[in-house]
Amino acid sequence: MSVECRKFNNLKFHIPRLLINSLGISFMKKKIIIIFIVSRFLDLYSTYLVLGEDLIRESSPIVKILNFGWLGFILTNLLISSLIIFLFYLFNSSKLKENENLNFTKINNYKEYLSYLFFNKKLSFINMIKSKNLNYNVLFHVLFYALPVCMIFIGILAIINNISVLINPTFNSTLSSNQISFIITTLILILLVIISHKHLYFRYKKLKNV
Repeated sequence: MSVECRKFNNLKFHIPRLLINSLGISFMKKKIIIIFIVSRFLDLYSTYLVLGEDLIRESSPIVKILNFGWLGFILTNLLISSLIIFLFYLFNSSKLKENENLNFTKINNYKEYLSYLFFNKKLSFINMIKSKNLNYNVLFHVLFYALPVCMIFIGILAIINNISVLINPTFNSTLSSNQISFIITTLILILLVIISHKHLYFRYKKLKNV
């Protein structure tokens, strides 16, 4: 193989990476975004298979509050999904690294890591809850990362639920749409906390192993 051919082949493999890097999107971010988009599409499609053109039984708060039909439901989902992807794109781990590097020598355990990360000083767990000096910049970046991952899990659960209803129409028949909406909202909040914790604990372990 000639030198020119080898250069061309190398360039072919580098072009996608260069394009992604130029957009500031890592391969991991790209994978999460793709999985998020696919899960949203499958959620909507399986919902259509279950409900058809009638959204009266749809448990989404958006449909219930705004009384949307399918067009409004789809457009609202596109808008919210685009916003989540945009916020995820804004996530920048360097915002977390600033506090991590600044307080690296002071951190002895995970609780202290959270304290220095969010408050830039050592606080007890109770004082962290009471403190008004929360670093919202750090908090928002943690949530920007957790939100699409959380919605992927919610989408998967919704798809499983829809498939179960297709197989057995009486599945979940004992739950009202309001109860399902409450369960979904509660699950989103719990998942946001769990995913944020897992992400930060992974960063903490990585920091201590450096």
